Amino acid sequence: IKVAAMVLLILAGASLLNVVIFVTWQLTLLKLHQNILKATGGILQSIPTTSHAIGYLPYVINDYNHMLITLKTVFATLEQCQNQVIRERDHTNVLLQSLPGPLLNIDGDLRIRSVNRQATNLFQRHEGKLRGTRLFDLLELNEQDRDLLRDAIAERFNLSNQHMSVCIDGEERWLSLYLAFLPDNPETTSAILIIQDITNYIHGQNAATQQEKFAAMGQVAAGVAHELNTPLGNIIGYSQLLLDKGHDQQKHSHYLHVISDEARRCSRIVSDLLNFANRDICDGESCELNHMVEDVVRSFISCQFQRFKIEQTLKLFPGELFVNGSCGELEIVLTNLLLNAIHALEGVPQARILIETATGRNNMAILRVSDNGPGIPRGNRQRIFEPFFSTKDPGKGSGLGLAISQVILNKRGASIALDAAWVGGASFLIRLPIHRETTLHVGA
Repeated sequence: IKVAAMVLLILAGASLLNVVIFVTWQLTLLKLHQNILKATGGILQSIPTTSHAIGYLPYVINDYNHMLITLKTVFATLEQCQNQVIRERDHTNVLLQSLPGPLLNIDGDLRIRSVNRQATNLFQRHEGKLRGTRLFDLLELNEQDRDLLRDAIAERFNLSNQHMSVCIDGEERWLSLYLAFLPDNPETTSAILIIQDITNYIHGQNAATQQEKFAAMGQVAAGVAHELNTPLGNIIGYSQLLLDKGHDQQKHSHYLHVISDEARRCSRIVSDLLNFANRDICDGESCELNHMVEDVVRSFISCQFQRFKIEQTLKLFPGELFVNGSCGELEIVLTNLLLNAIHALEGVPQARILIETATGRNNMAILRVSDNGPGIPRGNRQRIFEPFFSTKDPGKGSGLGLAISQVILNKRGASIALDAAWVGGASFLIRLPIHRETTLHVGA
């Protein structure tokens, strides 16, 4: 009986233990189930491991708790990434809103998906009204610009600084368009259209062009007056000599010949300066350099050189030397250089001017005009070819002589430069292309 009672007692204890273990299992599984449900809602709670758990239950609980630790790490990382994305989105939105020009995001059907603040200001519409609007309902373009923009979007090629005239709310505006594409699904098209309103710039550019035309007209007028002063002075001088009846018929005939030559020179100057202003294409004229130099110097000998007691020396190339360019244009250049030299030699004892012609490298002829005056200060050498720059006293020079000379020569493929190595005055070196009429061996 005692043994039976002991066995029954043991069995009862074992049954009670099983009941306790079963209840513990059920409670633990219930807790696990509840925590899993909470985890699906974002609430992560671990389960303490009980000492009564047997079998696989402790492993399941440990795996669950370890999974929670991993999920917390993943969620923390996701939250950081989400916050970073939000910050980047806000940053990008601020950049787009602060762009100086309107921005439109358009799809392949040419409908507007999003805009920035400047776009709403340009088109005077709220963002909600702009979304879904077709681009060509917003921009009234001419047929050529419309086709260009449509083809660019259809074929996905970028546009940069494309100027277009559009009509916005009945007002003509000039826009500069920039088109680029986003890396979306290849089957869809998403493009960014950046617009810059350049209406004021175009109007200002047109006004500046008009001002340049007026300035060019003034410069030509000033150039004509500057270049005509010398021959007109000669005409006046010889006309006054004609009024003196004390001269014989031969001198009167010489004076009339000079007046006639100077009048024709005035006509050539006007023609050449107008051609210079119009930038006419060179017509292949040529000029015999030595003969031109002798003619110009002869007219100066009669008046300027004798008046200012200037000694002139000619060292001319032996034989004929034809160069590209009309004699009238080259006379303007040489006259300007001689007048500058005469003004520089004022008050200089034993004043001298040297005029030389020669040949040089690369089939070029050389015309050099030198004087023994004070020379050009080093600080002014970079500006002597600027229009209206002059070191002469007011009323004695317009500052156009060298500027006009440089343009005339450059148009003919020639050049003019100050010889910086010249000592004891100033020396200008003109290089002129030799014309095909000249047959000679050009020296080195």
